[in-house]
Amino acid sequence: MKKLLFTIPLFLIFFNCQKTVDTRVDKIISTLKNKYAKDSRVAIFNITASSSFNSIIIKGEVESSVSKSELFDSLKSQSVSFIDSVVVLETKFGKNNWGIVHLSVANMRSQPEQSAELGSQTLLGTIIKIWKTDGGWSFIQTPDKYLGWMENESFTKVSTTGAKKWASSEKIIVTVLFDLVYSSDSEQSEPISDVVAGDVLQIIEQNNKMSKVKFPDGRIGFLKNSSFLNQNSWLAQTSSSNRIISNAKLMMGVPYLWGGTSIKGVDCSGFTKTIYLLNGIQLNRDANQQAEQGEDISFDSDFSKFQPGDLLFFGRKKTNNKPERISHVGIYMGDKKIIHSSGFVHVNSFDPASSIYNEGLLKRFVRGKRILTTNPPSITNLFQ
Repeated sequence: MKKLLFTIPLFLIFFNCQKTVDTRVDKIISTLKNKYAKDSRVAIFNITASSSFNSIIIKGEVESSVSKSELFDSLKSQSVSFIDSVVVLETKFGKNNWGIVHLSVANMRSQPEQSAELGSQTLLGTIIKIWKTDGGWSFIQTPDKYLGWMENESFTKVSTTGAKKWASSEKIIVTVLFDLVYSSDSEQSEPISDVVAGDVLQIIEQNNKMSKVKFPDGRIGFLKNSSFLNQNSWLAQTSSSNRIISNAKLMMGVPYLWGGTSIKGVDCSGFTKTIYLLNGIQLNRDANQQAEQGEDISFDSDFSKFQPGDLLFFGRKKTNNKPERISHVGIYMGDKKIIHSSGFVHVNSFDPASSIYNEGLLKRFVRGKRILTTNPPSITNLFQ
């Protein structure tokens, strides 16, 4: 009598070795993600759990060992056995890992490739934190905590000491929308770079018409004195609604650019961020993040409670079934007018009698915020 032989397909063996991850694990990860990286645009806590061959694998990456320790302590407290496959970025890549942007405007993308979505931009002279690298790209974080991928050719890598030295050096800030830095103290000489409003350079020597300046990568050039202010003098200026509106009007006609935060192109929140930056005030990057800053202003149909310089937010109001959604922002100018970037930077009105009335935008109004308070969010760098 022949023996019967049974074969079990390999996919069934593999399937039986895969077990559903304990719901306690998912809950712990979710709780800690909400604690350490509720907004993934500004913090890193990318953790997943999977089961394989009777083991639970905890993998991903976090910023520091603090969040990793709390994660593993929480799992152990629930008697969960696991395999550690979590990377602590500050340990793997080091705490002494910084950069200083040396282009007039540096792009930040969602992935380490040119075809990826433009998430934001960063200006010349900005100190950035480098979290990790991938080929010719680095995953970086700006002083306002925004995260993104930047080409390594956009910045100069420095140590903590080098970053602190740059932060404490005497610098100037470009106050005109656009200019050129020349190779000598003559505008007839060859330019070495463009500069835009908000760019920061070291000042080496101030002369009558043009001053010698230094880029983070060591390049030396000359910039017209009329194009900049000493950084300390600039920061000492008092921000006012008049300055906010005046700066905003200078950008009339600048094209809309998704992810743009410079004179070369701005999205709605990039526009408001740039204008407030020029007034020494640091707004968060995106519209819904900016909506969390400043003081709330109660709405009235004639806008009598709003002042020039206030931020107006648009989108969808909270309902019983749906949460609030902020998708657009602009700057109130007074007289029921708003200046904002939509297609390009322009002015609209909420007065039905006006030729620039925008009924659709008015219907989407959600709320307003006053940034020019007694304690506005001032410009910071990573070493103040």
